[in-house]
Amino acid sequence: MSEFIQVQNLTKVFTTQKGILSRSVYGIRAVDDVSFTMHKGESLAIIGESGSGKTTLARTMAGLITADGGQVLIEDTDILALRGEELRKTRRRMSMVFQNPSASLNPKSTVGEALMRPLVIQGISKKAAGEKAGEMLEVVKLDPSCLTLFPHQLSGGQQQRVSIARALMVDPQIVILDEPTSAVDISVQSDILNLLLDLQEKYALTYLLITHNLNVVRYFCDNVLVLYMGRAVEYAPVELLFHSPAHPYTLNLLGSMPIMNPHDRQGKTARILHDDRGAPDQAGRGCPLSLRCPLADGDCAKQGPPFTDVAGNHKVLCHKPGEARRLEQKRNADVTRGTTELLRALAASADVEMPG
Repeated sequence: MSEFIQVQNLTKVFTTQKGILSRSVYGIRAVDDVSFTMHKGESLAIIGESGSGKTTLARTMAGLITADGGQVLIEDTDILALRGEELRKTRRRMSMVFQNPSASLNPKSTVGEALMRPLVIQGISKKAAGEKAGEMLEVVKLDPSCLTLFPHQLSGGQQQRVSIARALMVDPQIVILDEPTSAVDISVQSDILNLLLDLQEKYALTYLLITHNLNVVRYFCDNVLVLYMGRAVEYAPVELLFHSPAHPYTLNLLGSMPIMNPHDRQGKTARILHDDRGAPDQAGRGCPLSLRCPLADGDCAKQGPPFTDVAGNHKVLCHKPGEARRLEQKRNADVTRGTTELLRALAASADVEMPG
């Protein structure tokens, strides 16, 4: 299957002066030489802690932020190189659902005006845009009477459905979902996710999902890209990433997932990375995780690691791919062994026979 989207060496640097009177410029590489591909109809999750560059990557891909390097190819057309009318037409292929629907919807515009605006900007008549707006509301399971309402008259879940309808107004092929369920009640999240899955099947949509919720990733996505300080550090199919993470940072992220069953928590260690993240300007020299990784040595700090393919479609940015997994397993075994020995000692002192 040929690639539908190819992101090649995408880079975005935010610059600022170090001091009021200083002329020296300080640059933060929010997106640092990121490359990945997507197939048509795929759902790709981008995960990472706050500040890792997830939203900046998505906004740069969509052209909302100017890239400082790289390409975003949609069927071999670099959308970042387009200008004028060509860019206007190509932009209809990509839409975005923002994280906070109450902030992304204009409080002074009705729902109908908000839905019509993308088509009116494209030169479509208001009559045709109004008819399409009513159809889209029904698609996202809202009553067409909502066209005359203002955003504050809707619930959070209804506002997010309006945002989804607005994204679909231009018949896109690619939809970027920036934390689509973080601003809605937990009881509504599953409805929004199921709606998005139904829309993907109905319209053959390709999704790029940004989220902190790893359970949503596992339920919703096909593949996962892990970002750390603007770098892509691991890429894998979702089940492979959850069962066999190879990068220490990915292992750290998965270790942050809450485990509801206390029996399942037995033998699980704390996350293996050190808390010190280092200065942001470290993201251009050597491995970006070298200041936090327990496996790091002198080479990790000096030389950037390669993006190694460790298995079928499983890539890792690490000098020692898989070593962190073995370290975690050893620590877990040590914790389990220590807990067992402690329980046996307590049982012996109480003259109680331990099972097994």
